[in-house]
Amino acid sequence: ADGGIDQGQPPELDESGQASEILVRDPAAIEEDGDDRSAGIVLVVLDRTAHPADAADGPLLLGTIVPLGDRLTRRGRGGLVTALRGLRERADVTWIASAITEEDRVVAAEGGVSGLRLVAHDERAYDLFYNVVANPVLWFVLHSLWDRALEPRLDEAFHDAWRDGYERVNRGFARAVVAELDNSPDAVVWFHDYHLFLAPRLVRDERPDAVLGHFVHTPWPVDWSVLPEDLRRSVH
Repeated sequence: ADGGIDQGQPPELDESGQASEILVRDPAAIEEDGDDRSAGIVLVVLDRTAHPADAADGPLLLGTIVPLGDRLTRRGRGGLVTALRGLRERADVTWIASAITEEDRVVAAEGGVSGLRLVAHDERAYDLFYNVVANPVLWFVLHSLWDRALEPRLDEAFHDAWRDGYERVNRGFARAVVAELDNSPDAVVWFHDYHLFLAPRLVRDERPDAVLGHFVHTPWPVDWSVLPEDLRRSVH
């Protein structure tokens, strides 16, 4: 097999004519083909969309073929996945992402698939993380859409959501990253976006010498004062 693609059926083509049915390559196949992966190992850490209908934004779209029960694995068509396609030619890439669908959770319980580690969060914690903190508040802070005349209501319920949702999910990601670093201590870790503001510090506390990067796909605001000081400090 070439690069982990099932040769039994022709790969599905997306709108651009590119093959959309791929799997992150097996290390044995990489060695056999003699690929130059001079960039080493890269761990790409990102949350995935909370809505299964949009799950193609993630690195892999997992499903089952009914009634055969076989697992179907296809590359997501999101912008980040497409942008990083070339990275796989220079590095062994492992995606660390949230388990969103039921099939994701099954795969997470099985230990993941080659090149993909899924983190199965508590569903209530993930809801607080995504639908109370990250998107309704942090996204607006980053785009400078809150002002003193229109502030979010950061009451006790929000602080509970930060602690029980945002912090908890970030800790789950950090544990997954540390576990991967145990296997590949020289890997470069690349966090993505405002969903994971806390995870890099948590990883740094456990692995002080790890190489970490964090790219935020939004503007960076001048004024963070809409958030309480303790939350601002935890972000920065």
